[in-house]
Amino acid sequence: MMKKRVFMILIVVLLLVASISGFVFAQDSFGNFGFNSMMGQGYLNNNGYNFDGMGSMMRGFFNQSNLNENNEPYPVEDLTLEVEKFLAHYGDDLVIEDIFIFEDSDYYYSVVEKSTGKGAMELLVNPYTKAIYPEFGPNMMWNLKYGMHSGGGMMGNSYMGRGMMGNYYTSYNDSNEGIVENTISSDEAYKKAEAYLAKYYPEISLGDDDHEFYGYYTFHVMKEGQPFGMLSVNGFTGYVWYHDWHGSLIDVIENEIK
Repeated sequence: MMKKRVFMILIVVLLLVASISGFVFAQDSFGNFGFNSMMGQGYLNNNGYNFDGMGSMMRGFFNQSNLNENNEPYPVEDLTLEVEKFLAHYGDDLVIEDIFIFEDSDYYYSVVEKSTGKGAMELLVNPYTKAIYPEFGPNMMWNLKYGMHSGGGMMGNSYMGRGMMGNYYTSYNDSNEGIVENTISSDEAYKKAEAYLAKYYPEISLGDDDHEFYGYYTFHVMKEGQPFGMLSVNGFTGYVWYHDWHGSLIDVIENEIK
């Protein structure tokens, strides 16, 4: 029991450090932030919101903890069932839109609201343990409805209550009361993302689809014509946050929303 509690505390600390770290960056002309002092060269000197150093730490921590008996990842169907059970705590409006299967990091699940079509949250799932936790970065720092600043949502009251994630799903803002719409349009966000990639990652292009969340947009990025990863653009400031913690992408599974 003590080991389990220590494990949960470590998870909370890592997630909070990964997210709060974003505010110590030095700003550049894009309104993006670099992190060369605290993480050395983990950010590849691109001055963008990135968590390569912390992402590597998180991948190693989760993928080496509590492996199942065969030390093999669970089938995607099993993991998806666990995510659906988790989403049921919010009611029946949240559904999985797509799944990114990564070779060397936890799987990514994009979740949307059926009633609005708007993105709700981005989740990571450990394929070896079935552990579900909120993706750090924009999902935690910029999400006005389900993030850590929303008065509930993914972070909520505690990580320690019901299983690893606790009671976070009990107090999110389900009425949208007080939530401000993104002031930057999807087209504007797309252009900012394009300019960012052209400057820092010219070998990567932007996909056609955008996912609007409460407070930001997330875009898929392409490399050599194939899905490669994703980046996010703040819906108010236009800041760009490239998700460089995922690793090698194996497959993308799109879910038909009914």
